[in-house]
Amino acid sequence: MATAETEFWNWFAERSDAFRGEISPNLEAEMRRRLHKVHRDLCPEIIPPRNEGEDFELVLTARGVLEGFPAVVRTALAAPDVTGWRVTPFVPRSDEPLEVQVGEHVVLTADDFWFSGHRAGDRAHVQIYHGSAIELPEETLYGIAFLLIDNAVGEYAAATRLGEIGMHPAPKEP
Repeated sequence: MATAETEFWNWFAERSDAFRGEISPNLEAEMRRRLHKVHRDLCPEIIPPRNEGEDFELVLTARGVLEGFPAVVRTALAAPDVTGWRVTPFVPRSDEPLEVQVGEHVVLTADDFWFSGHRAGDRAHVQIYHGSAIELPEETLYGIAFLLIDNAVGEYAAATRLGEIGMHPAPKEP
């Protein structure tokens, strides 16, 4: 009997060329649905090649949910060779600055936040401060801050090496 991972990879291999261009919302939804059969927290991110001759990258992520990490590893290890594709478990850290579009006219970057931290055993506790000019719901600010943290240290390190994370308005004189 085929595993959910094998069923996903068979399906993906048959359609891998369809993921090389603009992806239809239906195809993207089907990919998510099939990965959710493996584990409810498993999600894909498709990254096009940065340079001529490079492969597309399929990043398997659990969006920082530790319970989904074993499924990320199992699914990545089960990946067959698919021409033109490489599979990456977990969102990797990036040296490229991340810009997060919020609404039509607001773009936030790491420059819009301050981070401080201290070591607590084998983890780092992080405090995040946002500029007072940023008027967004706290859960939106947390989401943006987590994207920036993932971008800086990678999904696996963020989930396994960080402890408490707090969000605060920035002091007037940081």
